[in-house]
Amino acid sequence: MDTELTTMFTGVNTGYTGGKIASFAEAVDLVNTALTFIKRSGAAEPGDYHTYPALVVYDPQLQCPTGGELAVAVTSSGSVSDAAIMAEQLRSRLQQSSLSVSGAAGQENVLTRGLKIRAQGDLAAIASLWQEKATDVKNETGIYVSAGIYDTGDGNVIIQGEANPRYFPSDDDKHAWEKAAADVIGRVSSELGYPLTASFRSLGFHYLRAKNTANSRGESF
Repeated sequence: MDTELTTMFTGVNTGYTGGKIASFAEAVDLVNTALTFIKRSGAAEPGDYHTYPALVVYDPQLQCPTGGELAVAVTSSGSVSDAAIMAEQLRSRLQQSSLSVSGAAGQENVLTRGLKIRAQGDLAAIASLWQEKATDVKNETGIYVSAGIYDTGDGNVIIQGEANPRYFPSDDDKHAWEKAAADVIGRVSSELGYPLTASFRSLGFHYLRAKNTANSRGESF
């Protein structure tokens, strides 16, 4: 069983579309520079943060670009609460409207349900496929299962998602999200031609938003 890492996904451009950062390499460099600045400023615990090229896939009706939004996954072995302090500094510095942090459940955290899948293949192709199948499931169920997807650099692509309690507050809501997620996974797996095994588990969760944010980027992030 994989060690439960604390994970956050951050966008790198302000707004929903376009932006100056257009490549994975630029995105990772930007986030690494921001993390270094935050650590040196003493605004958050240094921690053992690692960065990976990523795409965040959310409902196209909420202006998600085709194939997902360019992003960076930041992982740490530290607690969700500690990472949330860093995440808020990162969200503010990169001018992101929202940023979520998830990891091992702790007494100090809001709890929710999450999924994690280890796949193989091209990051962009898997993100596009997830967006397509999640849209199909939303058209049938009304639930869009957003996902953060990142390339670990060793041939694996990690797919993660959470039932954001802001949008899935009750146990019944979370159960409906998990059922919809399982449907998306089955359809993606069928297209890829090999089985995807999802780990559904309880997670600690922080959802960080800028003040006066008018809109959210998705139902799960």
